[in-house]
Amino acid sequence: MSDYKVAERLALLSMPERNAFRRKLKETGSVQQLRLYEILLRQIDSGQAADKKKAFARVFEQPWLPDKDYLIRNLFRLLHAEVEAFLLQQVNDESLSIRMQFQLLRRTMASGQYSAFRSDFDALLSRIQAAGDTDAEAELLRIYNEYNMRRHSANTAKLADTSEAMFTELELIRRHYRHQTEALIARHALADWHTRKNGHPLPHMHTSAAEPGNDEVINYFKLLTAALQSDTDMQSELAAKALRSLELANSPLINRTQHELDLHFVMASAALFNKSHHEAAILFDRFMHLPEAESYYALHTVAHEFACCLLHLEQYNDAARILGLYGQNPLHRCFCLLLGNQTEEASAIVKQVAAETNSLPPEAAITALCIKLAQQGAPNVTDDLKKITHSRNHKKRLLPEMKQQLELLTKYIEMPPAVVGARQELILQTEILLAESDIQQQFFLCWFLKLVKGSGSSTLRRL
Repeated sequence: MSDYKVAERLALLSMPERNAFRRKLKETGSVQQLRLYEILLRQIDSGQAADKKKAFARVFEQPWLPDKDYLIRNLFRLLHAEVEAFLLQQVNDESLSIRMQFQLLRRTMASGQYSAFRSDFDALLSRIQAAGDTDAEAELLRIYNEYNMRRHSANTAKLADTSEAMFTELELIRRHYRHQTEALIARHALADWHTRKNGHPLPHMHTSAAEPGNDEVINYFKLLTAALQSDTDMQSELAAKALRSLELANSPLINRTQHELDLHFVMASAALFNKSHHEAAILFDRFMHLPEAESYYALHTVAHEFACCLLHLEQYNDAARILGLYGQNPLHRCFCLLLGNQTEEASAIVKQVAAETNSLPPEAAITALCIKLAQQGAPNVTDDLKKITHSRNHKKRLLPEMKQQLELLTKYIEMPPAVVGARQELILQTEILLAESDIQQQFFLCWFLKLVKGSGSSTLRRL
């Protein structure tokens, strides 16, 4: 085990858990464990890696020596074991608790304590039914049937009761299978929804023929799948229905927090793709402020759609701010800044990218060209354009969307100023590309359209 695994575990603790673990160490741990714990917390909070030698000196109040290394290694090991045990205690795993109760029921039955068995069975059945766990309920009935077969093998009435319970068990197994099937189809539909937005649909998974009837779990999963697979103009409405249905669905297969976040994201994204930008901005802002959003979602995915929505509302500074907080590609932020006439800030980002990569990657080179074009005009960037298009190094690394950007830039730079028809044709081409492009391409295209038009506000409002 690495000496530094304990730091990874300690980083999982919330502030209340840190305090509780500190009290535990004071009561049951050693002075050295408590010292090491405090040292590691300070290193975690300051973003430093765990330093074994410095920790040794502070814990044992003497310099680290190779022949004394075993002392600090052993202390790391003990603290790691303590924090892992503590974390496991914090996990409220209802499923694990129920499985442990099953084992206890079987031991009670095997020991012949039938009165206690029946009492424990009834209590556990109520608990499982309240949780909506059909799989656990089927397993509990299996234990009950074993109990009846063991105790009442010659009692016709009891065996008839056992037979009835077996039919119930069979129906529970079938229902659980239907729940699992619908949950899997919904998860696949969600994965396909994410990839389809970027033009890469997944192989179709056929939906099941299960009718929801009065089963709220099946009804919810079917509504969720329908929302994800529908055209964008119906997605918001179906997602809202699924969100209402989620309130009634009770199953361990449903992580309620995760599903609420998924549905809010679907509604916001659908509004964006339907060009309802004001509605989308409200929904995205609401999503970003949901308490668990950052725990369950990679917020850069949401941030790029939110920023794109703000571009269409001409809220360029807000779009740049959102990408600055959550965005993954800093070059997208450059185009928000350019739209807001903040060329110096955009230029600083490109320089930072160049410094971090020790070169100017093709995407950064194109962005730098756009910044210079915005600052100095078309006549002054002809040589820069040639350097990119003729560079062997860049040619090998140009992605299709980068080639498309260079094609548009070339047309604009070489376009005779007096030819109105050429400008209108380029505007039309850009509008079509903008309407069909994925989120990642829209940052460049929004800026380019405004550049070509001279003032692109009216067009952006229409898109």
